Parts: sequence; structure tokens; C-alpha cells
Amino acid sequence: MDSTTYDARPREREEIKIAIASGAVVAVTLLGDFLCWGAAPGAGLGVFAACLGMLLVASAARSKVGRFALALLAASCAQMAVDLCFTGLVVAGALLLMLFGESAYGSLPLGWARWSEAVFGLLRGPGRWLGFGVALSRSRALAAGTNRMTGDQIAMLGRIVMPAASLAVVFGIVLGFGNAILAEWFSRATARMWRWVLHLDFSLGRVALWAALATFGVALFWPAPSATEPRWWSRPIRRWLRVDRSVAFWQSLLVLVALNAIFFAANTIDAVYLWHHAAFPSGMTASRFVHEGVHSLIGAVLLAALVLTIIFQQDAEVVGARWLKALALAWIVQNVALIGSVLLRLKLYVEAYQLSELRVFVGCFLLLVATGFALLAWQVVRGMKLGQLLRSNALATFALFFVLQFADVASAVANYNVAQWLRDPRRTLDVEYLESLGAGGWRALVVVKQNARDSDSRQAAVDLREIATRERFRIERQDWRETQTRRDRGAARLIAESAKW
Repeated sequence: MDSTTYDARPREREEIKIAIASGAVVAVTLLGDFLCWGAAPGAGLGVFAACLGMLLVASAARSKVGRFALALLAASCAQMAVDLCFTGLVVAGALLLMLFGESAYGSLPLGWARWSEAVFGLLRGPGRWLGFGVALSRSRALAAGTNRMTGDQIAMLGRIVMPAASLAVVFGIVLGFGNAILAEWFSRATARMWRWVLHLDFSLGRVALWAALATFGVALFWPAPSATEPRWWSRPIRRWLRVDRSVAFWQSLLVLVALNAIFFAANTIDAVYLWHHAAFPSGMTASRFVHEGVHSLIGAVLLAALVLTIIFQQDAEVVGARWLKALALAWIVQNVALIGSVLLRLKLYVEAYQLSELRVFVGCFLLLVATGFALLAWQVVRGMKLGQLLRSNALATFALFFVLQFADVASAVANYNVAQWLRDPRRTLDVEYLESLGAGGWRALVVVKQNARDSDSRQAAVDLREIATRERFRIERQDWRETQTRRDRGAARLIAESAKW
């Protein structure tokens, strides 16, 4: 092998890398514009996220972690077409970040080091334009342009593309004649594609979107190089070494004894008023008892978790005593009991008033905190590894968000409130809150209309007719990119029901 051949290979690999990155940047910009511009967030956003994931996997991320992340992303993107929610967006963003880490920084250790580098790489995205531009200017393909394509080469390219294009058109026409819905879909898709091509506007907002998408594409597919040494935030967290270990031990012991005593008193009071009687203290309203209790108790629980983490981050010789671990586990049990008291406060408040989305999410958060304490207890028993504890809690949070994105919390809340109202005629029903739930509250509002008892209930029926009219107009003008099947099905039922009134 001569030196000329040997030196050419890196150059060829660099040319291929530049070509892939350029094509990916153009694809991200065009896809983002076509799927997101001029349409409300919906199915189009899910398709865009799925395309980004596939581009990242195709570029480099062929690891098992990358394939698993892509499978989870596919489920999240499909859910975006059903119901777009905050948890779904967070999950999709986290999975895309994971795929980016697998694609660009696969040489780094799996986990925090790799994915934190991916976050840092995205933040450095705008600064990558200079390096990307220099690489493009040195590219032989760009320098040559289409001038190097001879007539024979163009003809060859046509011969390669024509069979696939011709057969796609033929089979599209044949299948369209046999399937009216497919024919209509083809017709609408083609019309929208031509409208998108022929009516490009160059407004400031759209140009800004192109710039943002292109910068995002450069950050993803021409990523910043990783550091040769571990970043400071990815290095192992050192233990807290105390000079006088005897003093450190007795300080930790007394802190745990004192806090166990305080929490024992609080849990005893809750046991008397909540767990045993399940009633509010005399002269205390439900709103005051819950609102004054929940926030402060949640703060106490989170502060307790922080204190325990700091104590057991000390030298193993300080925190390795059985008495210290026993007191820590006792305090963790008391914190879990305190979380149970907060949940019971929420339950009593819901029984006195009504359920809301916020109260459901507070309950989920408390369950997540209880899970965190279980993980903390495991670390106390095994010997604290703070990095592992943080990773475990991050995974538990991700799992909660992933599950919540599929839950129709609004409908569950609305149906529960109306069911309680029907069961007990003395209960009041916040009709305005049901309307604020959007599509999740429509079915419940129909039930309220059918069982109208007062002026508020009858007013809900009037509002439903207005909503049905507005939804009918929206569906008639809806773009496929705006599809939200959960809302669309609810609107169809509402429109059908309003025709009977």
C-alpha cells in the first residue's frame, strides 16, 4: 500500500461525514418547517421527533441503548398524535438527548458522563457553525458542485431513480381507484405539498424558525468534540472527610435522635386526628388544614432527604455504625408515614371539595418521593454511593413521566367529580373548572347537562353548544399535523350529542 492511497482514506471518510451532516441539517430544517410551521402542535410534532430519532440512529447510534431509546421514542411520538402533554414532551426530549449522546459521544462511559456531554454539546450548537462552514468550504464535493456531473452521470442518476418513482405513481393510482379514502388522502397530501412549495413566505418568524432548526441540526450532526478528560460534573462525587471522626459521629447521632423525636411527635398527632378519626381538628377548615399542611410537610420531607444524604456522604468509618444506620432507617420510615399523612390530607380535601389535576399530580409526586426514600434506605444499608442514588432517582422520575403521558388525567378528574355530584345532591360542582379541562371535561359536562339541577348546570349546556360549534369549525379546517385523536373523538361525540338538544 503506497502513502497516497493511505492518506486518501481519511479524506474520503471526512467527505462522507460532511455529506451526511449536510444532508441531515437540510432534512431537519425542511422537516421542521413542513411539519411544524403554520399548524398547532399535534401529530406533526410527533412525526418530527420520530424522524429526528431515526436520523440519529441511522447516523451512528446502533447500540442496544440507542435501539431501546428509539423504541420508547416511537411510543411517545405515537402518543403525541393522541394527546400532546407536558410529560410527553419532556419524555421525548429526554429520549432524543439520549440518542444524541449515543450517536455523538458513544466513546464516553454509559450514563451521566455521556448524556451530560450531550446536553453540553447542544448548548455549544450555535458555536459549531464556524467549524461546519470551514469543513464545507474544504469539501471537494461542494467545490466541484454540479459542474462535475456530466450528462452521462445525470442520465445514470435518472435511470436509478425512475423505476422507483414510476412504480410508486402507478401503484398509488391503482390503489387509489380501489380505496376512496386512500385516494382522498393522496389528493390532499399532494395538494398540501404543492401549496407548501409554491407559497413559501419569508416572514421574520419563519426565517427565525429556519435558523433555529438549522442550528439544531448542526449541533446534532456536526457535534462538538468531547473533552479528553472527564468533565467536573461527571467525576465521582467524593465523600465528606471530617478531621475529627469522633465529633462527626456524635454530631450525626444527635441530629438523627433529635429529628426522629420531632417527626415522632408530628406523626403521633397525625395518627390521632387523621389516621384514627379521619377528621379535621375542631375549628379547623378543610382548606386551611390541607393548604397549611401539605406545603410545609412536603418541604420537611424533602429537607429530611437532603439531610440524610449529607450525613451518609461522610466517611464510611463515621456512618458505618449500626446505631446510626438504625436511626436513619427509623427516620426514613417516619418520613414515609408523613408522606402518608399528606396523602390522607389530600383525600379528605377531595372528599370535602373536589378532585383536580393538580392534586393528582401532587399525589404522584409524593409517591415519587416515597420511592426516593426507599432508594435512600437501600443506599444507607449498602453504604452511600451518591452518584448511584441520583441516577436511580432520575430513572424513577423518567418512568413516572413516561407512564403519565399516556394517562387521561383530565377525563378521570372530571368523571370523578361528576360521579360524586350525582351520588350526593348536596355537593357543589365547579362547572367552570370542568370547562377549563378542555376535551377531558366534555363528556362529564354532557352528563351535567342531562342531570341539570341549577342555573350553573343549565349554563353548562349553553356553553357546550358553543363548544360544539367551535369544534365543528375546527375539525373542518384541521390540518393532519394538528391531529389530536383524543380531542377529535371527544369533539365528534360532543357534536353528535349537541344535535339532539
